[in-house]
Amino acid sequence: MERRIRRRLTAVLISCSVFVLLSAIVPTLTVRNASGTLLRIFPLGAGDSFIIRYTHSVARRPVREIFTAARDGGLLLRETTFDAFGAGLPFEPYDAERFLVERDVFRVVGMRRRFPSVTVRVGRVAEHALLLRGNETPLRAWEKPGGSLTFGVEFRPVFWIAFQVVLQ
Repeated sequence: MERRIRRRLTAVLISCSVFVLLSAIVPTLTVRNASGTLLRIFPLGAGDSFIIRYTHSVARRPVREIFTAARDGGLLLRETTFDAFGAGLPFEPYDAERFLVERDVFRVVGMRRRFPSVTVRVGRVAEHALLLRGNETPLRAWEKPGGSLTFGVEFRPVFWIAFQVVLQ
């Protein structure tokens, strides 16, 4: 009898733990098209960053913008890197930012520029791409050149994220 009670208690504790874990709210990176349709969702862990890489339209040089999720939603632009100066590229830092010159690259670091979301018009020449956790996805995989994609942060329960990831 005592063994049965222990088994039931164990089963209840495990069930409650699974329920709590699946109900936990976590930040996600979302990608939506111009009509607002959710195209992709990526769970973000604490401190996870992602990069939007593209070829600058005027300077014709590669640029990488590094973002993280803000704690209260939205996106923080944390760093910009590029390999040459040109019109439209940064040439001096703002506030507490620092401009670093390193081997073959210029970096603006210490950025904390906050955006509710970031909309990218998929370029015909810019070769926009999302880099996340070692994977690179051309934005043309989700939208035709000339169309726009909006990157944002939404907080969702783990079970909802798991369901969406299965559907993707």
